[in-house]
Amino acid sequence: MQDFFFLLLFHIKIVFSVLVPLNTSTLSATSAPLLSAGILLKDNHVAEFDYKQVHKKFYK
Repeated sequence: MQDFFFLLLFHIKIVFSVLVPLNTSTLSATSAPLLSAGILLKDNHVAEFDYKQVHKKFYK
């Protein structure tokens, strides 16, 4: 569960670092973390998935 909150905070940090310099409206800036949290909550994680396999596929 601690890993989930770390990923959520990391994702929100990335979203805000992109949105804030663009001078977006307040509505966009506040909705971005909520949408990001929804995406992360909905994401299905496989316990024994080999993430190196994905890295090899995209970075040959």
